[in-house]
Amino acid sequence: MKKLPFLLVLFSLILSSCGSPKTAKQFYNKHKRKEGVSNASVPGWLVWLGTGLAYHSIQNEEAKMGLKLAKKVKRLRFMQAENKEVISPKEVSEFLGNLRANKYEDLIMIKDGPQTVSIMVRDTETKLKNIMVLVDQEDEFVFMSMKSSLKYKDLSKVIGYYINDFKGEEPKKERKKKKKKEKKLPQA
Repeated sequence: MKKLPFLLVLFSLILSSCGSPKTAKQFYNKHKRKEGVSNASVPGWLVWLGTGLAYHSIQNEEAKMGLKLAKKVKRLRFMQAENKEVISPKEVSEFLGNLRANKYEDLIMIKDGPQTVSIMVRDTETKLKNIMVLVDQEDEFVFMSMKSSLKYKDLSKVIGYYINDFKGEEPKKERKKKKKKEKKLPQA
């Protein structure tokens, strides 16, 4: 009789592990080898190395800001299914429910008829730890998962840059450079 609670707990653990994927890694691994699915997984060290090499050869300030953010990527997983039948809508909705149960929050969710775009994040007070993008269209499914250490202050700098660019203002660095050049030397 004492073994019955132990067996019930063990049985429930086995059943829960056989259910729908609860993490991005499980979802990716479950579907990546199916026919008609293209996938790629990029480790963070490779992203870091590639952005480091590109950073010194680029002169564009906007591109340099993007590369600084890309250096904070720890892992990137991408999967695309050209035939939507490969990954059923039921599996996708269960996966989204599991993500929400695992502290992911909807950042953006757009539903236009049969098309759905979901961007979800899991974060701390200062950083974005995980970003998940799911695009579910009539004939295609796209999944992108990114582990990162992106800080909100870094993102706010980039957003501020684009806001200033949209307004037609120059970035702070450029304004400071112009002020230094405009200072006149005292006449002798």
